[in-house]
Amino acid sequence: MRLRKTLRAVLSCPGNLEASASQLAVHKNTVRYRVQQIEERIGRRITSRAVHLKLALDCFDTFGTNAITYVPSEQKDPGTLAK
Repeated sequence: MRLRKTLRAVLSCPGNLEASASQLAVHKNTVRYRVQQIEERIGRRITSRAVHLKLALDCFDTFGTNAITYVPSEQKDPGTLAK
């Protein structure tokens, strides 16, 4: 939850950690640390996937955990979701 809120704040204020920190009422170094945690988890920079991440956050906010579906990396038909 904390990382999702941080991600949403950072995406709403691209490139401005101080504005994100102000929005979250935390220090900018806290935001920087959380961004590092997020980027380690997703395996890439937030800026390279900003649109996808924003969409994922919106889906999660709308559908909750039902929005999360496991899709194996070696799926035979990439057009379908795993059940």
